[in-house]
Formats: sequence, C-alpha cells, structure tokens
Amino acid sequence: MDSVMEEIKKWLTRFAVCVRERNFAGGREMFYEDVVCFGSRAEILIGLDDLIERQWKAIWPNITGFHFLTDRFHCEMSADGRTACVIVPWISTGYHEDGTSFPRPGRVTILLVRDNEQGAWLAKHTHYSLYPGTPNQTFGRTGG
Repeated sequence: MDSVMEEIKKWLTRFAVCVRERNFAGGREMFYEDVVCFGSRAEILIGLDDLIERQWKAIWPNITGFHFLTDRFHCEMSADGRTACVIVPWISTGYHEDGTSFPRPGRVTILLVRDNEQGAWLAKHTHYSLYPGTPNQTFGRTGG
C-alpha cells in the first residue's frame, strides 16, 4: 500500500509541475477525456476540453507557486486497488488587480482511476475550492 501512496504523491507532484509551468498538454495526459469537475473559477466542467479552456487557461497563467501539501494528504483506496479518492490541501500565490500578491490556499478532492493495478492513474473527477475568505479572482503579476 505504501508504494501506491507514493505513486499517488508522484501524480500530485507531476500535476503541480504542469500547473506551475502552464503545461496544458502535460496536464491533459493525466486526465480522462470524459472528466467532470468543479473548479475554483468555473462552476461545473464537462469534458477535458471544457476543463482546460474555462478553468486551467483562466487560472494557471495568473498564479504562481502552486503545489500540493502532500504532508497533509489523505487517500482512500478501493478494494481492487484501481480507484483512489485523494483529499489534499494546496497553496499558490494569487494577484490582485493592481498586481500585488496574496496567499491563495485551497483544497481538492481528486478521484483517480486506473485500468489495472499496474496502469497509469488518471483523474476522473476533481473538485477544487479556495479556503473561505480567499479572493475568487486572480489577475496575474501585472494585474488586470
């Protein structure tokens, strides 16, 4: 079980790198095409193209320092080892309209699924939310 938890932590680390590097193609490889998500910006997203266009492209270029707090990660596994429900807080830096920065913490639930015990983990569902009191909008380093 420890090796599976390490695999999932590696998935989180890899995805965080995609966010920081604004690597939409790399992030795409980590999700099912028919993913359904709730985002910190968009209410509900149906399909990977919708997720990328309305959530990732609206947020990733306007934040910095995104990473998961994997020391506080929690994971529940299905009996067959093919489904994982991951709950983990995250942090990033957001930017007010005038370009000043603010802490942008949040939390996420990710449903990861794989075809078999040796298969790659892919996200089937994510639900991102900001911590209460965190500004909903971020404008990037140069502001709006």
